[in-house]
Amino acid sequence: MGETPGWVQPTPPPQWGPPPPPPAQWGPPPPQYWAGWQPPPADVKPGIVALRPLSVGEILDGGFATIRRHPRIAFGFAATFAALLELARLVTGLAMRNLPGSLSSFYSTSRRSPDELPQYHLNGAGLASTIVEFVLGGVLGALLAGIVTVVVGKAILGQHLTSRDVVEAVRPRAWRLLLVGLIAGLGPYAPALLVAILAVLASVVGDVAIILVLVIGIPVAVAAGILLWGKLALAVPAFMLERLDAGASVTRSWRLVKGAFWRVWSLRALVSLIVGVAGSVISLVFVFGSGLFGGFSFFTDGGQRPLGALIVRAIGSAVV
Repeated sequence: MGETPGWVQPTPPPQWGPPPPPPAQWGPPPPQYWAGWQPPPADVKPGIVALRPLSVGEILDGGFATIRRHPRIAFGFAATFAALLELARLVTGLAMRNLPGSLSSFYSTSRRSPDELPQYHLNGAGLASTIVEFVLGGVLGALLAGIVTVVVGKAILGQHLTSRDVVEAVRPRAWRLLLVGLIAGLGPYAPALLVAILAVLASVVGDVAIILVLVIGIPVAVAAGILLWGKLALAVPAFMLERLDAGASVTRSWRLVKGAFWRVWSLRALVSLIVGVAGSVISLVFVFGSGLFGGFSFFTDGGQRPLGALIVRAIGSAVV
């Protein structure tokens, strides 16, 4: 047998030397605010608005800046959808021998003698036409809201886009966008519709039931409509920008508005007021223009109007 080698002392590990020195100082610390006035940091503004909380004026200016930078997209899609809506209104109104919305009334009046009070008759054609307009307007409005969200989102980041880019962004999610848009756009009016249905059902019972439904239902419907109009304001932007599904977009809007409800609601109301006043001024031009065709009147008794007057008024509504 061979000899067993003896014990050998292990080699100690190599020494790694002392630890490295601490990093050098990069100069004196920044001065404190109390040491002297320092200029505020410059706004980060890659696009139409600065990336910070905005005032009302800055938000409105951002909207106009978007239109100035992308006039073809902003006005092109809006004009297309408006033309489709007004064409549908004209066709439906002419097919039912009436004209919807502001171009006719929901009722007609009659009286047997000048001394009698007028009797009101529901204008079924006008009501049906208005329902068609309301639903179609909600569908087109939802699509337009999604398009505007894409445009504004890119404009805030300073990115250029074309109409084709917008279509490619909206098309894969169009059906879900319709669902979110209808929930956000028509949801605030759902309580009023429910009260109207209950009032119709209460008419079978009697006048007391109708009065009871209206006295209780109208204040509740108004309060619920105000709440939903603010809480659902950001559902479509959340859907398009954060790529959420329909239910999550509604929930997200509810959370985003929390703590800023009246700010969001009042800003939305202000924009609606501005658009409404501007639209009324523009529509007056077409109201008087329709008078050239014998169709000038602010109210109607349910009679027919010349086709030329109807077309002028429809063009006016599309422009508005």
